Amino acid sequence: MVPSPASPDVTPDPRSPIEGIFIAYVPGLDLRRVDRESCPHLTALLDRHPAATFKAPATSDCMPMLLTGTYPHEYGLWGPKLKPAGTRPTLVSRFVDALPDIVTTTVQCVQHVVSDPVDMAGVPPRRRRRFEMCFFKHVKTRGDGDVTAPVNGIPSFLSEVGSSRSRFVYLPGLKGLEKRLGTLANGDHAVEMVEIHCLDQLQHWMADREQRVRDAYREVDDFISKLHAKCQGQDCAFIVLCDHGSEPVRGTLDVMTEIRASGLDDDEFDFYVENTRARFWMHTARARQRIVELLESLPNSQVLSWRELERFGICFPNTDFGEVYLYPEPGYILFPNDFHHVLANRILAIADSQQRPRFSKPAHRSDHGYLPEAESETGFVILADTRFETVAPRVEMVDVAPSFLGLLGFDPPDTMHGRSIFRRRPDP
Repeated sequence: MVPSPASPDVTPDPRSPIEGIFIAYVPGLDLRRVDRESCPHLTALLDRHPAATFKAPATSDCMPMLLTGTYPHEYGLWGPKLKPAGTRPTLVSRFVDALPDIVTTTVQCVQHVVSDPVDMAGVPPRRRRRFEMCFFKHVKTRGDGDVTAPVNGIPSFLSEVGSSRSRFVYLPGLKGLEKRLGTLANGDHAVEMVEIHCLDQLQHWMADREQRVRDAYREVDDFISKLHAKCQGQDCAFIVLCDHGSEPVRGTLDVMTEIRASGLDDDEFDFYVENTRARFWMHTARARQRIVELLESLPNSQVLSWRELERFGICFPNTDFGEVYLYPEPGYILFPNDFHHVLANRILAIADSQQRPRFSKPAHRSDHGYLPEAESETGFVILADTRFETVAPRVEMVDVAPSFLGLLGFDPPDTMHGRSIFRRRPDP
Protein backbone atom coordinates (compact mmCIF):
# COMPACT_ATOMS: atom_id res chain seq x y z
CA MET A 1 0.00 0.00 0.00
CA VAL A 2 1.28 3.48 -0.84
CA PRO A 3 1.78 5.46 2.40
CA SER A 4 -0.41 8.52 2.65
CA PRO A 5 1.28 11.91 2.91
CA ALA A 6 -0.02 12.22 6.47
CA SER A 7 1.47 8.96 7.74
CA PRO A 8 4.58 9.56 9.90
CA ASP A 9 7.89 7.84 9.20
CA VAL A 10 8.74 5.52 12.10
CA THR A 11 12.22 6.59 13.19
CA PRO A 12 14.50 6.07 16.20
CA ASP A 13 16.01 8.57 18.61
CA PRO A 14 16.96 11.55 16.39
CA ARG A 15 20.24 12.03 18.26
CA SER A 16 21.64 8.69 17.07
CA PRO A 17 22.98 7.88 13.58
CA ILE A 18 20.70 6.08 11.17
CA GLU A 19 21.43 2.37 11.06
CA GLY A 20 20.71 1.96 7.36
CA ILE A 21 19.88 3.84 4.18
CA PHE A 22 18.08 2.67 1.05
CA ILE A 23 18.85 4.64 -2.14
CA ALA A 24 16.49 4.53 -5.09
CA TYR A 25 18.81 5.82 -7.81
CA VAL A 26 16.86 6.82 -10.93
CA PRO A 27 18.99 8.37 -13.70
CA GLY A 28 16.92 10.30 -16.22
CA LEU A 29 14.22 11.24 -13.70
CA ASP A 30 13.61 14.76 -14.98
CA LEU A 31 12.25 17.18 -12.37
CA ARG A 32 10.37 19.00 -15.13
CA ARG A 33 8.20 15.89 -15.53
CA VAL A 34 7.51 15.25 -11.84
CA ASP A 35 3.91 16.32 -11.22
CA ARG A 36 0.96 15.11 -9.14
CA GLU A 37 -0.61 13.25 -12.03
CA SER A 38 2.40 11.20 -13.17
CA CYS A 39 4.38 11.09 -9.92
CA PRO A 40 2.09 11.53 -6.90
CA HIS A 41 4.47 9.86 -4.45
CA LEU A 42 7.58 11.72 -5.59
CA THR A 43 5.63 14.99 -5.46
CA ALA A 44 4.61 14.22 -1.88
CA LEU A 45 8.21 13.43 -0.96
CA LEU A 46 9.40 16.72 -2.44
CA ASP A 47 6.68 18.62 -0.56
CA ARG A 48 7.28 17.00 2.84
CA HIS A 49 10.97 16.13 3.05
CA PRO A 50 14.40 17.76 2.70
CA ALA A 51 15.61 17.89 -0.90
CA ALA A 52 18.37 19.62 -2.84
CA THR A 53 19.38 19.94 -6.49
CA PHE A 54 22.81 19.86 -8.14
CA LYS A 55 24.32 19.91 -11.62
CA ALA A 56 25.94 17.11 -13.60
CA PRO A 57 29.58 17.72 -14.67
CA ALA A 58 29.49 17.72 -18.52
CA THR A 59 29.38 13.94 -18.79
CA SER A 60 26.74 11.30 -19.42
CA ASP A 61 28.08 8.96 -16.69
CA CYS A 62 27.96 10.65 -13.29
CA MET A 63 27.88 7.56 -11.11
CA PRO A 64 31.62 7.56 -10.21
CA MET A 65 31.28 11.10 -8.86
CA LEU A 66 28.15 10.19 -6.89
CA LEU A 67 29.93 7.21 -5.33
CA THR A 68 33.31 8.79 -4.56
CA GLY A 69 32.66 12.49 -3.99
CA THR A 70 35.63 13.24 -6.28
CA TYR A 71 36.08 14.78 -9.72
CA PRO A 72 36.68 13.02 -13.07
CA HIS A 73 40.38 13.86 -13.17
CA GLU A 74 40.71 12.03 -9.84
CA TYR A 75 38.71 8.85 -10.45
CA GLY A 76 39.91 8.75 -14.07
CA LEU A 77 36.85 7.14 -15.71
CA TRP A 78 36.17 9.72 -18.41
CA GLY A 79 35.78 7.58 -21.51
CA PRO A 80 38.59 6.84 -24.00
CA LYS A 81 42.13 7.68 -22.93
CA LEU A 82 44.75 8.02 -25.64
CA LYS A 83 47.58 5.52 -25.30
CA PRO A 84 51.18 6.70 -25.64
CA ALA A 85 52.45 6.81 -29.21
CA GLY A 86 55.18 4.52 -30.45
CA THR A 87 53.59 1.07 -30.47
CA ARG A 88 54.33 -0.54 -33.83
CA PRO A 89 51.38 -2.30 -35.52
CA THR A 90 51.61 -6.07 -35.79
CA LEU A 91 51.27 -7.98 -39.05
CA VAL A 92 47.74 -9.01 -38.05
CA SER A 93 46.70 -5.46 -37.18
CA ARG A 94 48.06 -4.16 -40.50
CA PHE A 95 45.99 -6.77 -42.31
CA VAL A 96 42.86 -5.86 -40.31
CA ASP A 97 43.40 -2.16 -40.96
CA ALA A 98 43.52 -2.82 -44.70
CA LEU A 99 39.94 -4.10 -44.58
CA PRO A 100 36.98 -1.69 -44.98
CA ASP A 101 35.70 -0.32 -41.65
CA ILE A 102 32.23 -1.75 -42.28
CA VAL A 103 33.77 -5.24 -42.38
CA THR A 104 35.81 -4.93 -39.19
CA THR A 105 33.06 -3.26 -37.20
CA THR A 106 30.50 -5.84 -38.31
CA VAL A 107 32.83 -8.57 -37.05
CA GLN A 108 33.01 -6.69 -33.75
CA CYS A 109 29.21 -6.66 -33.56
CA VAL A 110 29.11 -10.41 -34.00
CA GLN A 111 31.79 -10.87 -31.33
CA HIS A 112 29.82 -8.70 -28.92
CA VAL A 113 26.65 -10.70 -29.48
CA VAL A 114 28.54 -13.87 -28.53
CA SER A 115 30.51 -12.49 -25.57
CA ASP A 116 29.38 -9.02 -24.40
CA PRO A 117 26.59 -6.49 -24.88
CA VAL A 118 26.95 -4.47 -28.09
CA ASP A 119 28.86 -1.35 -27.08
CA MET A 120 31.03 0.91 -29.22
CA ALA A 121 31.15 -1.71 -31.96
CA GLY A 122 31.13 1.13 -34.47
CA VAL A 123 34.71 2.14 -33.60
CA PRO A 124 36.99 0.36 -36.11
CA PRO A 125 40.01 -1.53 -34.69
CA ARG A 126 42.50 0.88 -36.31
CA ARG A 127 41.12 3.61 -34.05
CA ARG A 128 40.00 1.55 -31.10
CA ARG A 129 43.45 0.13 -30.34
CA ARG A 130 44.72 3.69 -29.86
CA PHE A 131 42.50 4.04 -26.79
CA GLU A 132 42.30 2.69 -23.29
CA MET A 133 38.55 2.51 -22.68
CA CYS A 134 37.88 3.92 -19.19
CA PHE A 135 34.15 3.48 -18.59
CA PHE A 136 32.53 2.83 -15.21
CA LYS A 137 29.30 1.58 -16.77
CA HIS A 138 31.00 -1.70 -17.69
CA VAL A 139 31.37 -2.42 -13.97
CA LYS A 140 27.63 -2.40 -13.35
CA THR A 141 26.22 -3.62 -16.67
CA ARG A 142 28.73 -6.29 -17.70
CA GLY A 143 30.00 -7.44 -14.33
CA ASP A 144 33.60 -6.33 -14.93
CA GLY A 145 33.95 -5.45 -11.26
CA ASP A 146 32.27 -4.92 -7.90
CA VAL A 147 30.25 -1.70 -7.60
CA THR A 148 30.66 -1.81 -3.81
CA ALA A 149 34.47 -1.77 -4.16
CA PRO A 150 36.59 1.41 -4.51
CA VAL A 151 36.15 3.10 -7.88
CA ASN A 152 39.40 2.85 -9.81
CA GLY A 153 41.22 2.84 -6.46
CA ILE A 154 39.23 5.77 -5.00
CA PRO A 155 37.13 5.07 -1.87
CA SER A 156 33.36 5.29 -2.34
CA PHE A 157 30.61 5.56 0.25
CA LEU A 158 29.80 1.90 -0.47
CA SER A 159 33.37 0.72 0.02
CA GLU A 160 33.73 2.79 3.20
CA VAL A 161 30.71 1.05 4.70
CA GLY A 162 32.14 -2.25 3.50
CA SER A 163 31.23 -4.73 0.78
CA SER A 164 29.66 -7.10 3.30
CA ARG A 165 27.35 -4.35 4.61
CA SER A 166 26.49 -2.68 1.29
CA ARG A 167 24.62 -3.85 -1.78
CA PHE A 168 24.12 -2.57 -5.33
CA VAL A 169 21.36 -3.81 -7.64
CA TYR A 170 21.02 -2.81 -11.31
CA LEU A 171 17.50 -2.90 -12.79
CA PRO A 172 17.70 -2.18 -16.55
CA GLY A 173 14.03 -2.31 -17.63
CA LEU A 174 10.47 -1.61 -16.59
CA LYS A 175 9.49 -5.23 -17.04
CA GLY A 176 10.08 -7.25 -13.91
CA LEU A 177 10.23 -4.37 -11.42
CA GLU A 178 7.32 -5.75 -9.42
CA LYS A 179 8.91 -9.21 -9.26
CA ARG A 180 12.09 -7.76 -7.76
CA LEU A 181 10.25 -5.94 -4.99
CA GLY A 182 10.39 -8.88 -2.59
CA THR A 183 14.18 -9.06 -2.80
CA LEU A 184 14.73 -5.35 -2.07
CA ALA A 185 14.56 -3.07 0.98
CA ASN A 186 14.49 -5.90 3.53
CA GLY A 187 16.88 -4.23 5.96
CA ASP A 188 19.70 -6.70 5.32
CA HIS A 189 22.38 -4.08 4.59
CA ALA A 190 23.59 -0.80 6.05
CA VAL A 191 23.45 0.66 2.53
CA GLU A 192 21.34 -0.69 -0.31
CA MET A 193 21.49 1.16 -3.62
CA VAL A 194 19.16 0.16 -6.45
CA GLU A 195 19.61 1.70 -9.90
CA ILE A 196 16.27 1.92 -11.70
CA HIS A 197 17.70 2.54 -15.16
CA CYS A 198 14.56 2.12 -17.26
CA LEU A 199 13.52 5.79 -17.46
CA ASP A 200 16.89 6.82 -18.85
CA GLN A 201 16.82 4.11 -21.52
CA LEU A 202 13.18 4.56 -22.42
CA GLN A 203 13.43 8.33 -22.87
CA HIS A 204 16.41 7.97 -25.19
CA TRP A 205 14.21 6.04 -27.61
CA MET A 206 10.62 7.03 -26.81
CA ALA A 207 10.70 10.67 -25.73
CA ASP A 208 8.57 11.50 -28.77
CA ARG A 209 5.80 9.22 -27.42
CA GLU A 210 4.43 11.45 -24.69
CA GLN A 211 1.87 9.06 -23.25
CA ARG A 212 4.39 6.20 -23.11
CA VAL A 213 6.81 8.38 -21.17
CA ARG A 214 4.11 9.55 -18.75
CA ASP A 215 3.06 5.95 -18.17
CA ALA A 216 6.67 5.01 -17.46
CA TYR A 217 7.02 7.82 -14.91
CA ARG A 218 3.82 6.60 -13.26
CA GLU A 219 5.15 3.01 -13.09
CA VAL A 220 8.46 4.11 -11.60
CA ASP A 221 6.71 6.38 -9.10
CA ASP A 222 4.54 3.46 -7.99
CA PHE A 223 7.61 1.23 -7.60
CA ILE A 224 9.35 3.93 -5.55
CA SER A 225 6.31 4.26 -3.29
CA LYS A 226 6.36 0.52 -2.60
CA LEU A 227 10.08 0.57 -1.82
CA HIS A 228 9.47 3.49 0.53
CA ALA A 229 6.65 1.62 2.26
CA LYS A 230 8.99 -1.31 2.90
CA CYS A 231 11.59 0.99 4.44
CA GLN A 232 9.07 2.53 6.82
CA GLY A 233 9.00 0.73 10.13
CA GLN A 234 12.70 -0.12 9.84
CA ASP A 235 15.54 2.08 11.03
CA CYS A 236 16.29 2.69 7.37
CA ALA A 237 16.19 6.11 5.75
CA PHE A 238 14.67 6.16 2.28
CA ILE A 239 16.48 8.28 -0.31
CA VAL A 240 15.64 9.13 -3.92
CA LEU A 241 18.66 10.10 -6.02
CA CYS A 242 18.85 11.29 -9.62
CA ASP A 243 21.90 12.71 -11.39
CA HIS A 244 20.32 14.14 -14.57
CA GLY A 245 17.15 14.54 -16.61
CA SER A 246 16.65 14.12 -20.35
CA GLU A 247 16.43 16.78 -23.06
CA PRO A 248 14.20 16.15 -26.13
CA VAL A 249 16.26 16.08 -29.34
CA ARG A 250 15.39 18.73 -31.93
CA GLY A 251 18.22 18.19 -34.40
CA THR A 252 21.48 16.42 -35.23
CA LEU A 253 24.99 17.50 -36.18
CA ASP A 254 27.01 15.29 -38.53
CA VAL A 255 30.54 15.96 -37.34
CA MET A 256 31.72 12.54 -38.61
CA THR A 257 31.16 13.54 -42.25
CA GLU A 258 32.92 16.85 -41.67
CA ILE A 259 35.93 15.03 -40.19
CA ARG A 260 36.20 12.65 -43.15
CA ALA A 261 36.07 15.60 -45.55
CA SER A 262 38.82 17.51 -43.74
CA GLY A 263 41.58 16.24 -46.03
CA LEU A 264 43.71 15.21 -43.07
CA ASP A 265 45.60 11.93 -42.87
CA ASP A 266 44.52 9.41 -40.21
CA ASP A 267 47.82 9.70 -38.36
CA GLU A 268 47.43 13.49 -37.93
CA PHE A 269 44.68 13.27 -35.32
CA ASP A 270 42.49 10.97 -33.23
CA PHE A 271 38.86 11.49 -32.34
CA TYR A 272 35.95 9.95 -30.47
CA VAL A 273 32.33 11.02 -30.98
CA GLU A 274 29.49 10.39 -28.52
CA ASN A 275 25.92 11.69 -28.64
CA THR A 276 26.56 14.87 -26.67
CA ARG A 277 30.34 15.19 -26.74
CA ALA A 278 33.19 14.75 -29.21
CA ARG A 279 36.86 14.89 -28.31
CA PHE A 280 39.95 15.30 -30.47
CA TRP A 281 43.68 14.81 -30.16
CA MET A 282 45.83 16.66 -32.71
CA HIS A 283 49.28 15.38 -33.71
CA THR A 284 50.23 18.05 -36.26
CA ALA A 285 49.85 21.82 -36.39
CA ARG A 286 47.87 21.46 -39.62
CA ALA A 287 45.39 19.14 -37.95
CA ARG A 288 45.02 21.44 -34.96
CA GLN A 289 44.20 24.44 -37.11
CA ARG A 290 41.90 22.61 -39.50
CA ILE A 291 39.98 20.64 -36.86
CA VAL A 292 39.40 23.67 -34.63
CA GLU A 293 38.23 25.77 -37.60
CA LEU A 294 35.92 22.96 -38.67
CA LEU A 295 34.40 22.60 -35.21
CA GLU A 296 33.95 26.33 -34.72
CA SER A 297 32.04 26.51 -38.01
CA LEU A 298 29.40 24.03 -36.83
CA PRO A 299 26.07 25.51 -35.69
CA ASN A 300 24.35 24.82 -32.36
CA SER A 301 27.52 23.74 -30.59
CA GLN A 302 30.40 24.97 -28.46
CA VAL A 303 34.14 24.24 -28.70
CA LEU A 304 36.18 23.98 -25.50
CA SER A 305 39.84 23.26 -24.87
CA TRP A 306 40.78 20.72 -22.22
CA ARG A 307 41.84 23.57 -19.92
CA GLU A 308 38.47 25.32 -20.28
CA LEU A 309 36.82 22.28 -18.68
CA GLU A 310 38.39 23.37 -15.39
CA ARG A 311 35.45 25.68 -14.76
CA PHE A 312 33.33 22.54 -14.34
CA GLY A 313 35.78 20.94 -11.91
CA ILE A 314 37.41 18.79 -14.60
CA CYS A 315 41.11 19.49 -14.19
CA PHE A 316 43.15 16.89 -16.05
CA PRO A 317 46.91 17.57 -15.98
CA ASN A 318 47.36 16.72 -19.67
CA THR A 319 45.47 15.93 -22.88
CA ASP A 320 45.29 12.14 -22.45
CA PHE A 321 41.47 12.30 -22.26
CA GLY A 322 41.13 14.89 -25.01
CA GLU A 323 42.68 18.10 -26.27
CA VAL A 324 39.65 19.81 -27.82
CA TYR A 325 35.99 19.07 -27.04
CA LEU A 326 32.81 19.75 -28.97
CA TYR A 327 29.54 19.99 -27.01
CA PRO A 328 26.25 20.44 -28.89
CA GLU A 329 23.63 22.79 -27.49
CA PRO A 330 20.84 21.18 -25.45
CA GLY A 331 18.39 19.52 -27.81
CA TYR A 332 21.03 18.64 -30.41
CA ILE A 333 23.09 15.47 -30.68
CA LEU A 334 26.09 14.36 -32.70
CA PHE A 335 24.88 11.72 -35.14
CA PRO A 336 26.14 9.44 -36.55
CA ASN A 337 28.66 8.76 -33.81
CA ASP A 338 30.94 6.05 -32.48
CA PHE A 339 28.06 4.26 -30.76
CA HIS A 340 26.14 3.81 -34.01
CA HIS A 341 26.42 0.78 -36.28
CA VAL A 342 23.75 -0.57 -38.62
CA LEU A 343 23.99 -4.15 -37.32
CA ALA A 344 24.35 -3.13 -33.67
CA ASN A 345 21.29 -0.94 -34.06
CA ARG A 346 19.23 -3.88 -35.27
CA ILE A 347 20.50 -6.20 -32.53
CA LEU A 348 19.68 -3.76 -29.74
CA ALA A 349 16.25 -3.01 -31.21
CA ILE A 350 15.43 -6.72 -31.15
CA ALA A 351 16.94 -7.41 -27.73
CA ASP A 352 15.26 -4.61 -25.77
CA SER A 353 11.62 -3.59 -26.23
CA GLN A 354 12.43 -0.12 -24.86
CA GLN A 355 14.79 0.36 -27.83
CA ARG A 356 12.39 -0.93 -30.48
CA PRO A 357 12.05 2.54 -32.14
CA ARG A 358 15.67 2.16 -33.30
CA PHE A 359 14.23 0.24 -36.24
CA SER A 360 12.59 3.36 -37.67
CA LYS A 361 15.21 5.90 -36.58
CA PRO A 362 18.57 5.01 -35.01
CA ALA A 363 19.18 8.42 -33.35
CA HIS A 364 18.22 9.24 -29.76
CA ARG A 365 14.92 11.05 -29.17
CA SER A 366 16.25 12.66 -25.98
CA ASP A 367 19.65 12.88 -24.37
CA HIS A 368 21.84 14.25 -21.58
CA GLY A 369 25.52 14.88 -20.94
CA TYR A 370 25.41 18.51 -22.03
CA LEU A 371 27.25 21.35 -20.32
CA PRO A 372 25.96 21.97 -16.77
CA GLU A 373 23.88 25.05 -17.52
CA ALA A 374 21.37 22.87 -19.41
CA GLU A 375 18.16 22.10 -17.52
CA SER A 376 18.53 18.42 -18.40
CA GLU A 377 21.71 18.30 -16.31
CA THR A 378 19.85 18.99 -13.06
CA GLY A 379 20.02 16.20 -10.52
CA PHE A 380 18.45 16.00 -7.08
CA VAL A 381 18.36 14.06 -3.84
CA ILE A 382 15.45 13.59 -1.41
CA LEU A 383 15.83 12.27 2.15
CA ALA A 384 12.48 10.94 3.37
CA ASP A 385 13.15 11.73 7.02
CA THR A 386 11.56 14.76 8.63
CA ARG A 387 14.20 14.88 11.38
CA PHE A 388 16.58 16.43 8.86
CA GLU A 389 16.81 19.55 6.75
CA THR A 390 19.10 20.56 3.89
CA VAL A 391 21.95 23.03 4.35
CA ALA A 392 21.03 24.71 1.03
CA PRO A 393 18.56 24.17 -1.82
CA ARG A 394 21.40 23.92 -4.37
CA VAL A 395 24.47 21.79 -3.61
CA GLU A 396 27.27 20.07 -5.55
CA MET A 397 27.33 16.51 -6.85
CA VAL A 398 30.48 15.78 -4.81
CA ASP A 399 28.37 16.46 -1.69
CA VAL A 400 26.30 13.30 -2.20
CA ALA A 401 28.82 10.64 -1.08
CA PRO A 402 29.92 12.32 2.19
CA SER A 403 26.26 13.07 2.97
CA PHE A 404 25.34 9.39 2.87
CA LEU A 405 28.30 8.48 5.08
CA GLY A 406 27.34 11.25 7.50
CA LEU A 407 23.82 9.87 7.87
CA LEU A 408 25.34 6.56 8.96
CA GLY A 409 27.75 8.19 11.42
CA PHE A 410 30.87 7.70 9.26
CA ASP A 411 33.52 10.33 8.77
CA PRO A 412 34.22 10.74 5.04
CA PRO A 413 37.71 9.84 3.78
CA ASP A 414 40.11 12.65 2.92
CA THR A 415 39.56 11.99 -0.79
CA MET A 416 35.96 13.24 -0.66
CA HIS A 417 35.63 16.96 -1.35
CA GLY A 418 32.01 17.65 -0.50
CA ARG A 419 30.13 18.68 2.60
CA SER A 420 27.08 17.06 4.11
CA ILE A 421 23.84 18.09 2.40
CA PHE A 422 21.70 17.22 5.44
CA ARG A 423 21.72 18.33 9.06
CA ARG A 424 19.54 17.53 12.05
CA ARG A 425 16.70 19.88 12.70
CA PRO A 426 17.04 21.74 15.98
CA ASP A 427 15.19 20.16 18.90
CA PRO A 428 11.74 21.77 19.31
